[in-house]
Order: sequence, then structure tokens, then C-alpha cells
Amino acid sequence: MTVSVEELPLLAFFGMASAAGLALFTLGARLLPAVETALIVFLDVSLPPLWVWLFFAETPDPVTMAGGLIDFAAVAPHPARSARPGHG
Repeated sequence: MTVSVEELPLLAFFGMASAAGLALFTLGARLLPAVETALIVFLDVSLPPLWVWLFFAETPDPVTMAGGLIDFAAVAPHPARSARPGHG
């Protein structure tokens, strides 16, 4: 696979944005409880099919979407529980 001259700046931007995101996550992880940090990492794995569907109009496989829904069902209750008084 070759990269065209037109695609090179886009790939460079993608690499810099990924590195910046990881650096910011690393800095911010110190300020969060370990459970919330783990949930963010978990969503980082679960969200790419959603981004592909929303931004590139590619339809992920139904099994992929089902797995994402299961992930969200597992993660979604945490913010509601931690927002209650005495739980966070």
C-alpha cells in the first residue's frame, strides 16, 4: 500500500491528534479514580464503530453494533450511580 502526496498531511495530522489525545489522557488519568479511568479506556475501544458509522457513513456489522450496545449497557449506569449522594 502506498500513500499519495495528498494523503500524507492527513495521516500526519491523524498521528499528531492521536499522540495528543493519549498525552492528555495520561495527564488527566492522575486526577480520576481508577474505575473511571478504566471506563474511559473501555469506551476508547467501543466507540470507533460508532464514529465510523456517524462520520464516514459506513455501516458496521450487526454483531459489532450489538457488542457496542452491550458495552454501553455495562458502562452507562456508572455515571448515574456516582452522581447519587454518598456514592462518589
